[in-house]
Amino acid sequence: MSKSYASVVDALSDNNLLVARDLLLGEIMEKTKTRESWSCSHYTTDRAIQESIPLKHERSKEITYFGLENMRDRYFLHDENGEICENPQTFFARVATGMARGDKELAHRLYEYMSNGWFIAATPVLMNIGTSKGLPISCFLNTVPDTLEGIFDIYRENAFLAKYGGGIGTDWSRLRGQNAPLKSSGLKSSGVIPFLKVMDSETLAISRNSHRRGAAAAYLRVDHPDIEDFLEIRRPTGGDMDRKCLNINNGVVITDEFMRAVEENRPYNLVDPHYGTVTKELSAVEIWRKILTIRAETGEPYLLFIDTVNKAIPPHHKEKGLVVRQSNLCTEIVLPTTDERTAVCCLGNLNMETFDEWKDKVEQMTYDCVKALDNNLDSFCEMADPVEYKKAINSVKHERSIGLGVMGYHGYLMSKMIPFESLQTRLINKQVFSLINKHAKAASVKLGQERGLPLDGGTQRNSYIMSVQPTASTAFLCRQATPCVEPISGNAYLQKTLSGSFLVKNKYLEQVLEKKGQNTLEVWQDIISAKGSVQHLDILTPEEKKVFRTAYEMNMREIVQQAADRQPFICQAQSINVFFPTPISGKYLHDVHFLAWKAGMKSLYYLRSAAPIEAEKINTKVEKRDLANEECAVCQ
Repeated sequence: MSKSYASVVDALSDNNLLVARDLLLGEIMEKTKTRESWSCSHYTTDRAIQESIPLKHERSKEITYFGLENMRDRYFLHDENGEICENPQTFFARVATGMARGDKELAHRLYEYMSNGWFIAATPVLMNIGTSKGLPISCFLNTVPDTLEGIFDIYRENAFLAKYGGGIGTDWSRLRGQNAPLKSSGLKSSGVIPFLKVMDSETLAISRNSHRRGAAAAYLRVDHPDIEDFLEIRRPTGGDMDRKCLNINNGVVITDEFMRAVEENRPYNLVDPHYGTVTKELSAVEIWRKILTIRAETGEPYLLFIDTVNKAIPPHHKEKGLVVRQSNLCTEIVLPTTDERTAVCCLGNLNMETFDEWKDKVEQMTYDCVKALDNNLDSFCEMADPVEYKKAINSVKHERSIGLGVMGYHGYLMSKMIPFESLQTRLINKQVFSLINKHAKAASVKLGQERGLPLDGGTQRNSYIMSVQPTASTAFLCRQATPCVEPISGNAYLQKTLSGSFLVKNKYLEQVLEKKGQNTLEVWQDIISAKGSVQHLDILTPEEKKVFRTAYEMNMREIVQQAADRQPFICQAQSINVFFPTPISGKYLHDVHFLAWKAGMKSLYYLRSAAPIEAEKINTKVEKRDLANEECAVCQ
């Protein structure tokens, strides 16, 4: 362990975070004695309903220091002088009131869910609902037509989508490939990459509501003539820098035909989408190997198994000839796009870590959460510019898609001392997602009867209901739940903040160590020196070591299989990262990714390689934008 690491750890005490939390909470409460949410000029929600909510300020003690810091810096409303106008409970009350849209009883229940850490909406909802300063939508998907006018229309649309908080997934697969003839001019096409370069610059230039730069992902089919160049756009070295796009993410749309060609070690064809002609024959195995190699190097491209996706779309969409072409910025949204339809999805998450507290209320709570997310779609349609967001509003009216997800999966397992890699976990996985799916579907059917069906038809108010998105940011607001359905990457780490460095511990491991009389700074220092692992600790039993394995110590086949097991209960897709210690075995890399397709997963998000690096390194300011380690904030 480095000297700097040791000096920081030695300076810490177990009470530091609690003291810091109490000081920060006290400061927040003092500053908001004379200010309320409506002190902000952007406030637009129903003040009378918000004031009617009985606030439970004692629950703010359940929020960690990092959760409070996150709330203060990102989510609380501010007045014209830049001073915060909200504390944790008034923040929850404002969000609940905004999501309830005039329904007082619903607002009260939503406040209870959020205040208790049972449910939380995604970041754009938390930041913007009940205000006039942004839009309460996480994800947009659009498709680029093969015309110059259509391409520049997409640039304009993307600028507006990004400006007000949305993450964007854009399908470029309809553009003809490089050197394809342009009959109107007699010239040849420049292909997809130069147009992606413009998108890359646009993404860098547009900030999302003054909080972060724009965020976008470009998707291209694996059988597109430009696929070889597309795979190289995120590699920072080698090749022509004018054909690099380092500020956007990229995803490959994988077909069953390609995967079968890989399996059978045979060539496959690249097909020009405009003319329908075969332009080249490539070795499927070589392209697959290149995809996996670049994923190991950069964390991307994302993978979208498009035929698996389209087999599962709702019957009423199949009847209309609608198809999904791409995913979003985090690979969990799979919605149809057309030249008239820019897909829209509003997200929220149940906290599985607190499942035992709300499982007896699951029917009412799921109904309320589905209703609240459906309400947000109406808020979006009212707030969005009817010209610039015409295609997005059209999509909402036709399908009303939402994404109810889950966080705290691994935390729940650890709280029960159940290993992630176990048959018991596989059973729990299916039971919990089956339960949520059942009640979410019932809620949407009921809402369809109460409010009417979307223009596309079907039997539910919402054509799509569930997805599993990343929740690293919002999990801090829910008693520091573990993110999404993901295993933890370390049992302890140093978190640097403006207030200093803090030792962040796995609270469930801490409880075990406390019972053993081993909850000491020396033990935690030992864990940090092992990069968050406890496998070397003699004070833990073999079974306890299994419970507290980190993501890098697990077999990725298990993560993939559990994702596949829950996929039938999730109408959209999942943000699933895979973790590989270095050096990475090529066969293992192939086996895990191939299993994802074979087992029925719809997508794969980032590939994380090597063990987690020390927090003092990952929290220092860097100039190079490392997208592979930058989780999407809009889905969280």
